[in-house]
Amino acid sequence: MWLKGGQVGRKPVLWPGSQIHYLTVLQAPRYEEYEISYLTENRFNYLGDGFDVREYDGRDLMWYYENMPLLKETGYPVLAPSKIPAAGGKYRTLPGAPGHTQNIIEIDNPKIIVEQFRKSVALAKDAGFDGVELLSQGGYLLHNFLGSRSNKRTDNYGGSTENRCRFILEVIDVIIEIWGPGRTGIKICPPDDLQDSAISYDELSETYGYLVPQLVARELGFINLCRRGCLLGDPDDEVSPPNSRPQGCELPPGYDPLQQFGPMIKYPGSKTKLMVNHGYTPEEANRLVQEGKIDLVTFGRPFISNPDLVTRIKNGVPLAINDRGGDLYYGPYKTVDEGYNDWPCAV
Repeated sequence: MWLKGGQVGRKPVLWPGSQIHYLTVLQAPRYEEYEISYLTENRFNYLGDGFDVREYDGRDLMWYYENMPLLKETGYPVLAPSKIPAAGGKYRTLPGAPGHTQNIIEIDNPKIIVEQFRKSVALAKDAGFDGVELLSQGGYLLHNFLGSRSNKRTDNYGGSTENRCRFILEVIDVIIEIWGPGRTGIKICPPDDLQDSAISYDELSETYGYLVPQLVARELGFINLCRRGCLLGDPDDEVSPPNSRPQGCELPPGYDPLQQFGPMIKYPGSKTKLMVNHGYTPEEANRLVQEGKIDLVTFGRPFISNPDLVTRIKNGVPLAINDRGGDLYYGPYKTVDEGYNDWPCAV
């Protein structure tokens, strides 16, 4: 949910009037109850992708957001469907090789979190946002509910495919109540393997074979279908290197989720637009649009190394390729401009 993206300098920007209305989660001593709280601007310390709030009414507060590096640094717990740490890996902005967090709290009542999403998107609407795209990939909270490797719950939110999809559909439903379906979208990545999130091909097929029709039936404005985790033929892909999937989670040769799930989204009479993402070239994207297989494509990483990306695509100018490695995207950086604002435009 792209409420985290807005910032000016080092300050958050989502607030009406004199108060910031970002949602926070109140930590009781044993994490047994959570409440919604509003804080004035001077109570927030901006921490990049999350917010750190302390000593409010004598109690510690945390902004609910899954597993960001600065959240880990503070020692606050990470909320998850089950208390299962991701295997291996590290965040670039943390020194050394600390691996993923062990500081995890299993969510007792997911409906409380659903209501937090409702309040957050209502505040986003009040603040003038155009819509909401829900993020369900990369090992973030919604994505973790979907996979059986990260979700071992025995209640109505775990076990069967339908149960593992329940949380994400409940979140979608409350967003639709606020925004309507046409201004609600979601980004999913069936083959994702980032942050130890890969699942088997059989589970992938069953889970998203159920989830995607449920999303389309709600007449969402769009579904953004990401193909990260596939073998895209790029041996230097710094985000999804080839052959990085764990044993038992291998994909069929040449697998692309567009072939499997695209027809479930884009078909005559469907009100949901099909967007695709990850590793597409302008030529490939244009071909797929012309063939009627997709409606939209998103370019993310190329915008960094191509500040004039739109002009380049319009004029057929070759794109600059990132030759600086994976640190370009997530650091660490010596200055805030390094990597983002030091790429030249095409002559």
